[in-house]
Amino acid sequence: YKKLIELDNKNVEFPYNLGLAFLSTGQVALAIEEFKKSILIRRDYIDAYYKIAQCYKQQGLLDKAIENLVFALRINDKREDIQFELGKLYLTNNQILSAVRELKKYTILMPNDATGYEYLVDAFYKNNEPQRAMEEYNKILKLQPSVSDIARIQQKIGDIYKTLGEYDKATQNYQQAYEVSNKDVKLNNNLIL
Repeated sequence: YKKLIELDNKNVEFPYNLGLAFLSTGQVALAIEEFKKSILIRRDYIDAYYKIAQCYKQQGLLDKAIENLVFALRINDKREDIQFELGKLYLTNNQILSAVRELKKYTILMPNDATGYEYLVDAFYKNNEPQRAMEEYNKILKLQPSVSDIARIQQKIGDIYKTLGEYDKATQNYQQAYEVSNKDVKLNNNLIL
């Protein structure tokens, strides 16, 4: 790639691909340099911003990662992968209201993706809004998740009821999670036999 870059220093893909190669070998700082070179060639190269954000995330520099994703979304606010990653980073960085905002945007872009709703539930839960978390879980259940997902969701709903002090409902949900989990194990055992 370095020789190609020397031959054609205006091709945005060459430094980008070199950055990917560095990233795949764990050379994060060198990867960032190459992704930045791509941006110097083409300012709106959204994939380079996304990769830079991933690099900063690996380095634990969440504010810098968020900054790059925000900039990428200014270029194209319909990139659901970037929207989702931004919401998750805000959540990891304990910027809960920003996480809720971005994850809501993601669920609008991807209304059938249960994972987006699960992160939104976590954000509401961390923001001490268990009722709103419960509403999002109900949306997930309407998406017809897998049996193992249902068991995990029932467990989390039990946790929410426990937080609310509604121990009977919590116990019911824990019991349902257990029953669903056992059904899943039996189904899997039947498939294996």
